[in-house]
Amino acid sequence: MSQVLSEEQLLLINNLLYLSDNPPLHEMKAGQTIGELLGSVDPTQLDPSKEYTFFTTGKEWSNIISAVKSDPQVSNLMISQSHTDAHYGGTSFLLTSPDKSEAIVAFRGTATAEWKDNFTGGGPTSLPDQVSTECQKNALEWYQSLDLDSYQNITVTGHSKGGNKSQYIAILDNSVDRCVSFDGQGFSDEFYEKYADQIAHNKNKIVNCSAESDYVNFLLNSVGEQKYFKGHDYGSDAAFAENHAPNTMMTFDENGKPVMIPSSQSEDIENLDKFLNSYLRAADKKENALALVGDLVQSIQNKGSTQDFINILADGSHQEDVAFLLAYIFAYRDEYPEIADSIKRVLNGLGMKDADSIIDLLIDLQDNNVLDNLAQGLGQFAQFGLVQGAAIKYINDNYGLSLTDEQYQNICNMVVKAGDKLNSIQVSPNSGADKSLLSPAFYIDIDFVRSAAEQLADVADRTKTLAQEIDAVTGTLSGTLILVKPFIKLRANQINTASGNLSKYSSSLETIIEKYSSAESENKAALTSRIIRV
Repeated sequence: MSQVLSEEQLLLINNLLYLSDNPPLHEMKAGQTIGELLGSVDPTQLDPSKEYTFFTTGKEWSNIISAVKSDPQVSNLMISQSHTDAHYGGTSFLLTSPDKSEAIVAFRGTATAEWKDNFTGGGPTSLPDQVSTECQKNALEWYQSLDLDSYQNITVTGHSKGGNKSQYIAILDNSVDRCVSFDGQGFSDEFYEKYADQIAHNKNKIVNCSAESDYVNFLLNSVGEQKYFKGHDYGSDAAFAENHAPNTMMTFDENGKPVMIPSSQSEDIENLDKFLNSYLRAADKKENALALVGDLVQSIQNKGSTQDFINILADGSHQEDVAFLLAYIFAYRDEYPEIADSIKRVLNGLGMKDADSIIDLLIDLQDNNVLDNLAQGLGQFAQFGLVQGAAIKYINDNYGLSLTDEQYQNICNMVVKAGDKLNSIQVSPNSGADKSLLSPAFYIDIDFVRSAAEQLADVADRTKTLAQEIDAVTGTLSGTLILVKPFIKLRANQINTASGNLSKYSSSLETIIEKYSSAESENKAALTSRIIRV
């Protein structure tokens, strides 16, 4: 059996998914090999400093293209099919090896229309199973439309939203042999509970590869093995945002081959992971909390500024949700003081240079017990521009923030509301941990059990033969050796009994295999029926 592609090779492919018709680059299309696609690309025509795709410069594309061209296993892959979600715009490809050793179903990262879907999956959904999203369902339906029976191995993969889709398919369709997700987010508590059996059955097929400071993969509950890798090639002003770029966790050795260097999740991202889980589980309206987080992350993905961030926080449509978020940050900080600094460092890293000042202002308003006074001042004197103007000047002088009158009013109102909510919030210990399976489903490796049954049967036959040979020896004994004949006869009987027991054990294992296979077939049929209704 041919060797399946490595994680490094799959990462190269995931980068190629982002190719666009930005000369001299060309977008991936079906009907050609990857080598043919890149054959018309002249890396010398790439501007080394120009960003051609998401945080990937001409220099970085040149390294990627050279690595692919020098790898026959990747460059000989046929781009057999391509697919675009008609409603949401998500793009996916079927790549196949010439010898049919592997079929790779690859999903590109979040399309513009998919951002809402990213966060819809964090809570109850409108689909029949109430936990899946439209984009996940559409991806599964396209996967199941493919004719993959003739391939020795089926791999699903993707980056970001594509990574989540590949995990979803690996969980719900047993035909998948392995899933390699890059920076893909996880699943809601509700999804984890709904599909606990399928997760237990298929989680060992899933590997999640993420940059050490990636800020998307930690969303919700992860499934499968989690690996972290060192980030490289930060070239933009908002370098931290590059932690989610598909090429970030890849560098190249002296021979131009891609290398992923193992690391561990950064402390700040780990802190945010636990905080977000805890916050979402405490929210009365999880869908609203998710929508707010979605807007904030989308602003980050669009390289938003501090002003964009303030605009979202000060948006009247989010006021109640922002107030709860602020209140939860205040309450969470009492239990885990490090969260405030982690939030500031991440926001600063994302290019929001005033993040320190924003967080410090909000915390100082709460810590100094000025909420009631501020509320009274707004209620009694807000009509006097002099009072508001003085407050805005004070904020500018002490925190370096320039706020409009409207932004000042909105922030004050949200902090007051946060103070009102604060007394009703309790942060439970370990409430931010990812969900795990408390009662794993029963799963048998049929091939292993069948091999054990065959070995037992073989040992039983050889043991029975040994017993017969020992018994035959007793007939040849003479002289004083006749005295030990009863003992030898007894041992022959004991060995013969052991042989019979081994035969029974082998038969029992065969029965277990038969019943388990039958149950698996019934479960798969039921699962298929359930998936169709998603």
